Amino acid sequence: MASTRFGRGAKAAFIASILVWLLSYVFGNVSMAAYGFLPMGMTILGTLWGLVELVLAGLIGARLYGALEK
Repeated sequence: MASTRFGRGAKAAFIASILVWLLSYVFGNVSMAAYGFLPMGMTILGTLWGLVELVLAGLIGARLYGALEK
């Protein structure tokens, strides 16, 4: 779905990664912190770690997908 809306390549992978990060890590970790299940420091660290993790995975996946497609 992202490739039809944003095209193919690194831009689409980056946008899709940010969207997944927002919907999974940010909302999940903020709700856990709000209920008191996670300390704020751990919430921030985990959320930022997830951002780096998902963006790298998305960019590597886009690169591999492009290499396999040719």
